[in-house]
Amino acid sequence: MELKIHNLTKTFEEENGDEFVVLDDVSATVREGSFTSIMGPSGCGKSTLLNILAGLHSFQTGSIEWRDADVDPQNLPIAYVFQEPRLLNWRSVEDNLKFALRAQEIPEAEHDEIIDDVLTTVGLADEKQTFPLRLSGGMRQRVGIARALAVDPEILLMDEPFSDLDELTARNLRQDLIDLWQETGKTIVFVTHDISEAVYLSDEIIFLDTDGKIFNETTIDLQRPRNPDDAELLQIESDLMDEFFNHMESLQEESADSPASTVNEGDA
Repeated sequence: MELKIHNLTKTFEEENGDEFVVLDDVSATVREGSFTSIMGPSGCGKSTLLNILAGLHSFQTGSIEWRDADVDPQNLPIAYVFQEPRLLNWRSVEDNLKFALRAQEIPEAEHDEIIDDVLTTVGLADEKQTFPLRLSGGMRQRVGIARALAVDPEILLMDEPFSDLDELTARNLRQDLIDLWQETGKTIVFVTHDISEAVYLSDEIIFLDTDGKIFNETTIDLQRPRNPDDAELLQIESDLMDEFFNHMESLQEESADSPASTVNEGDA
């Protein structure tokens, strides 16, 4: 069973009234239980795609399918881990999690057991009464992951969750995330602009370009556990980056040769 995106198009209206195409006829499949990364340069629409799956953005055309049936994204069984933890600093770790559980109308009688379980899972069992500002950046992100797990989603959406952390902390959290994913069997859709991170973490990588199109989908067929410094892993990273840069160069050449580009240069 799978999460399928069919011919999705998303546009925004610019100040002058023109439409800016963010995602252009995007189709992709995410296998249930897989770790799938969406990768591309800044502004390519990867976070917009994640926000559509979360029901935070509408879209103009296309459809989303879950387990062989069309679904409104607002009804997908998801939880969202943001780039920043977005915790309530005036509430304890425990109360931050309770806030999420109440929002999902999970019975209060179940809260204590759920909170103990998810905090143990992310290694923060002793921090229930701690306030977020007394935690390190990595620990705050663990709380954000615990909050997402607390509502027991089937799909975990993650938008560059380690990009604001130092590399040592990020590397440790990537391994913890893999352990958690293998333990829970969640379907993870992970946005990143870091090819090393994508190759290390993923079963599948979907590449978006600056035209809002998918130009490559690749399977990372390497056994786990993986070593981020493994030569085979580094070679895959290098090959994928070469493909990406070659593709971007071809887009730039096509744009330079287009009639609209010629007219604009003449007007200038």
